[in-house]
Amino acid sequence: MANEVRPYVLPGPGCVSWGPWQLIDGDEPTVLPEVLEGWDSGTDLMIHRVVAVDQERLRREAEIPPEVGLVATVSWTSSTSQMSDSTRPIWLTNSGPCLLDAVLPGDKVGGVLRIRTTVAIANAPDSRALGIARLPGSVLAEDRAEVALEGTMSMFPVHGVDFSHTNLHPSASWHLEGSPDLHAPFMGTFRLLLNRLDTELMKAVERGAKTTRQQALVDELTHGVAVLLLELAVAHRDELSDRDIWPADSVGEVLSRCLAQAGDLREPSGPQDLPRFRSTVAGIVRAGGQGRMFE
Repeated sequence: MANEVRPYVLPGPGCVSWGPWQLIDGDEPTVLPEVLEGWDSGTDLMIHRVVAVDQERLRREAEIPPEVGLVATVSWTSSTSQMSDSTRPIWLTNSGPCLLDAVLPGDKVGGVLRIRTTVAIANAPDSRALGIARLPGSVLAEDRAEVALEGTMSMFPVHGVDFSHTNLHPSASWHLEGSPDLHAPFMGTFRLLLNRLDTELMKAVERGAKTTRQQALVDELTHGVAVLLLELAVAHRDELSDRDIWPADSVGEVLSRCLAQAGDLREPSGPQDLPRFRSTVAGIVRAGGQGRMFE
């Protein structure tokens, strides 16, 4: 906002106090970190923050007349899904703190979430004076925050499918569906299919507290998917190396990040190299924090 010139008067800094975003997960809210590790795709994010507006000062400095209402709104954009949404505007009836709540749907978010909070006018003033905010929705103050959702399963949509009704093996627990087109959007072409016949795994990936066995199943799934992504990256090494920069959130960009973990690892040249290749990939993935860690 510092580099943006608006066609109307803005209040000075300090008219709005932005409290930190807090994550509601369990009994006690915690400050929303810049990187949310271990997030499972499909899990809604419930967040809230306190915003305090000195309305008298804001109206005076922005020349907002008393008949104009003020509202606070929260909006978000996901870097991977390219989806965005906003909460219902909250009317600011007087000066002082106001609690803003937002639920970010787990099936629409992933990658880096950009969260924007705004204070804007709700209706047009009676006067048509130039240089004064007069269009409903005109933003007087805003705050932006980002949070990176880390975790292999946060990289793509997750869907439950009965494998017995597909050409997939009915005893397989999961399948990663994707595209060899490195220019394609990763979020639009890759998705993780979970076999509904594996009811134990389906229950384990649901939101909420997990038993030791359920956590082990999730760790195994996360590790397996991360291993496959790394193997795909190694298989595409030559193509990926042809470019220094791939389009943001493309298949090539995501696999390039995976390939960076692999160092000079190459595909096995024959059956004799396959065991070492597999153990090396598994070790690289675990060292990167994916799957079950050594106690």
